[in-house]
Amino acid sequence: MDCTTDGIILKKIPHTDNSSVVHIYTRDFGLLAFLVQGKSLTQKKAAYFQIGNLVDISLNKKDSGLQRIKEIGLMKGANLMSNFHLIQLIQ
Repeated sequence: MDCTTDGIILKKIPHTDNSSVVHIYTRDFGLLAFLVQGKSLTQKKAAYFQIGNLVDISLNKKDSGLQRIKEIGLMKGANLMSNFHLIQLIQ
């Protein structure tokens, strides 16, 4: 099932030399773990996966296991430091 939702990056764990497991708390699906491989971890996109970033993601939702991100981008007009509830979620 193809879906688009927004979320917040909570954790990034190195998996291999070229991949990481990224935990994102999404608005529609709760906490999901994503396998992000080398192509998405290039310097251009690595900034999207910093802890605390608010992101818009497009994914193909599976029932279990690691998810895959199709597209990712920073959420427009969102400023984390002005939203008290999100700051508490990160801490």
